[in-house]
Amino acid sequence: MDVNFQIGDIVKLSDNNPLFVIKSIEGDSCIFNGVDHLVSLRMISPIEINGIDDYYVYLEHPYKAVIIKEDTPFNGEKRYEYYLETLKNGYPQVYSKVSKFKYVHEVQHFLRDNKELQLSLKLYWPHELSVSKIS
Repeated sequence: MDVNFQIGDIVKLSDNNPLFVIKSIEGDSCIFNGVDHLVSLRMISPIEINGIDDYYVYLEHPYKAVIIKEDTPFNGEKRYEYYLETLKNGYPQVYSKVSKFKYVHEVQHFLRDNKELQLSLKLYWPHELSVSKIS
């Protein structure tokens, strides 16, 4: 599979479940955020859009001042809502386009190319993830 990964893409190791964000690309290798050694680009795979493999990907909105009234219940749960649900409910025209994609990085590239949206995908881990040496 010939994939054109870019810095910031969310990917996984071919034989592993944890998701990673590409921090830098150096020749045929890359470095993930939070990992301080090179990983061959041949060892990483795109993440399928299926609600399981990409479950911890969410849509990051541009920073805005939010005013919450005193009588409004808010516990922050919506902040990390699955990105396709957020797009479907809040950006139906964008959703109709990205729902045709197969991989998360394709959605990321689409959102980057549409600067007026000011949206991006981020990775959220609700629990502490420890990453051992990747070889």
